[in-house]
Amino acid sequence: MNKIFADLKIGDTVTVTVHGPNKKLEGKVIYIHPEKRYFRVEFETKGGKKLTECYCFYGPQD
Repeated sequence: MNKIFADLKIGDTVTVTVHGPNKKLEGKVIYIHPEKRYFRVEFETKGGKKLTECYCFYGPQD
């Protein structure tokens, strides 16, 4: 498990790479798989739209 995300909780703010624009954004954790397989992060764009991405607990999230 990636040490950065070992103690992750719903509502935490994280900075991760967003795969579409391929840049780092800050977002809020909105879901964590019960067995910590993955987590979902919600981002808000400058225009006010929200998007979500899933990230695996195992492997790089830089």
